[in-house]
Amino acid sequence: MTVIEFKKRELKGNIAIAALLVLICASFVEGVLLYNKVAALRQDLVDNQNQLAHAQVQTAEVKNNLYSYLDEANQESFLQSRGLVLEKHPLYATNPSVAARQ
Repeated sequence: MTVIEFKKRELKGNIAIAALLVLICASFVEGVLLYNKVAALRQDLVDNQNQLAHAQVQTAEVKNNLYSYLDEANQESFLQSRGLVLEKHPLYATNPSVAARQ
């Protein structure tokens, strides 16, 4: 009967090689996962920039509408359409006690 005995040196070498292969495979998998995270973050950044640009456009449109309404309020045609008259020299009510102090 033949007994096969491995040399201790070969067994230690095989374990070291196997450990290195496992470490290399784990590093590769971790690299792929890290790359996917970076790519997802870049896409999120682009999406957020697009949303910001869209929000800026909407803000500009709202401001434009607001300013057009405010400008229209100062026009005489707006006043006349609502039956208002622009007074050139308005008279204000005053409080005599306040006027005396000045």
